[in-house]
Amino acid sequence: MLARLGVWRAVRIGVRRRMVAAGAVGARAMAAAAWIDETAVVGAGVQVHPSAVIGPGVVVGDGAVIGPGVVIENATLGERVMVEAGTVIGARGFGYLPRVEGVEGEGDAWTVYKPQELSVVVGDDVHLGANVTVDRGSWRETEIRSGSKLDNGVHVGHNVVIGEGTLIAAQSGIAGSCTIGREVLLGGQVGIAQHLVVADGVRVAGKSGVLSDLLEAGAAYGGYPAVRIREFHRMHAMAKRGVERTGGGSE
Repeated sequence: MLARLGVWRAVRIGVRRRMVAAGAVGARAMAAAAWIDETAVVGAGVQVHPSAVIGPGVVVGDGAVIGPGVVIENATLGERVMVEAGTVIGARGFGYLPRVEGVEGEGDAWTVYKPQELSVVVGDDVHLGANVTVDRGSWRETEIRSGSKLDNGVHVGHNVVIGEGTLIAAQSGIAGSCTIGREVLLGGQVGIAQHLVVADGVRVAGKSGVLSDLLEAGAAYGGYPAVRIREFHRMHAMAKRGVERTGGGSE
């Protein structure tokens, strides 16, 4: 059961105890206070802002900053992690399948739901922007490895693994069970389809759609579907010339 933080509450950290301010005074301010489950482990120097929720069994490493309105469940966070306002870590993944002949399992008249019983592991020095969503795993842990930075509004599906030092710009989405390499750069609004592999150091231009594996380390890609960036530029130039020849680009 989640314990409400009033003006002060002692939070267990390993075998030690320390005092955590809720940033609220009086009963009327209780709704804005943070909630930390009694089984959560919160490291030294962690800042937890009002209205954040840290659920059962969650581990938050030393020096982390948990912004207002953040919800963390089924997760382990490393040291110096920064989580901006409104982010949700460890919610159930989108494990629905249409209920058609041959598909069995729990659910309702329309869908079958695959259990999402694993967790999220976030490494050291990770930054998660505002309103990021990271789903917990079903067949493997969802991981965001050390040094990675995710901009506002990024979605990370269940079972995704993101390598060290990867940068992902705003409103990008990574579907379930993808493996993203180290030091990958994804521009804004990039979409990556499920079960794909992106090699180390790959760069993907903004608004691109990745529909197949990108296996050449360090290569640049763009477009929909994403292709090597030189091919994308060539295709764009050809399309532009075709429009100009037909007068489509004239006013």
